[in-house]
Amino acid sequence: MSDKTTTRVLDVEHLSVRFHTGHGIVRAVDDVSFTLDAGETLGLVGESGSGKSVTCMAVMGLLPSPPAQVEATSILFEARDLTRLAPPDLRALRGDRIAMVFQDPMTSLNPFLTVGRQLEEVLEVHRGLTRRDARRRAAEALSEVGIASPEDRLAAYSHQLSGGMRQRVMIAMALLCKPKLLIADEPTTALDVTIQAQVLDLFAELRERHGTATLFVTHSLGVVAGLADRVNVMYAGRIVETGSVRAIFHRPRHPYTRGLLSSAPTLASDLSKPLASIPGQPPDLLRLARGCSFAPRCAHALPRCDGARPELEAWSEAHSAACIRSGELSL
Repeated sequence: MSDKTTTRVLDVEHLSVRFHTGHGIVRAVDDVSFTLDAGETLGLVGESGSGKSVTCMAVMGLLPSPPAQVEATSILFEARDLTRLAPPDLRALRGDRIAMVFQDPMTSLNPFLTVGRQLEEVLEVHRGLTRRDARRRAAEALSEVGIASPEDRLAAYSHQLSGGMRQRVMIAMALLCKPKLLIADEPTTALDVTIQAQVLDLFAELRERHGTATLFVTHSLGVVAGLADRVNVMYAGRIVETGSVRAIFHRPRHPYTRGLLSSAPTLASDLSKPLASIPGQPPDLLRLARGCSFAPRCAHALPRCDGARPELEAWSEAHSAACIRSGELSL
């Protein structure tokens, strides 16, 4: 096995995020732990409001405090604890060793600056390049992500580009300094299926080329099926199931994971019947129950599910689930 698959890049231990609001404390992320190795892609999936984006923003140190309160035993990036770094040191890492592709490229790109200027600034700040050298490298980066006539695109503003091209610009910007960790927060949500497939192929190609560790956030398990090595399923701010892609797709052990899988159409789906759905509504994060948060929506819930909240239980080295009936549901 090569070093790129065994070198630990990110190790998050017991991460929690609270938001103090006028209505009370919102528990957006609740005791989340995970690891990510070099050259590995970890999918982070779940409904809106499950805590995926907040987890990523907390790792990046981008949550304003107040109202956010971030607590963690440690967030180790290449053995350096990000929670203990001074703000200037953290800023030096962001955009250089750690990069993020945000969900909406239209609002993430500055509409008052050209694409070229925004790319050049990254290289001037983190690599100390001259304006001329930065512009040449920026054009190369656009070419690497499949943008034709890159020199011409450097003079364009974000509103002059299509959604797919804006997303490619964001990916190029994130990869300018060849980061060791790339966080992609639902980078294909706003794209049509054709462009979405091209962007996913691009992520896979760039991972192979640079050996970058990637945390890929999405609503859909289907998106990560051909991209990720492992999957973390989040619900109500917690990881309720984690495992290899094969384990998650072929033997899911949590009712929520099973619900996500059954609600996605496949080539074998009967088009004469409605798609399966998960009943009920996501939980109120202001008033989380003491027991399993998914119990009110779960067809397999028992009275004892209202007791203590279940912890992740390992079923194999690559598969754990937080459900008191996970052993039964895998059969």
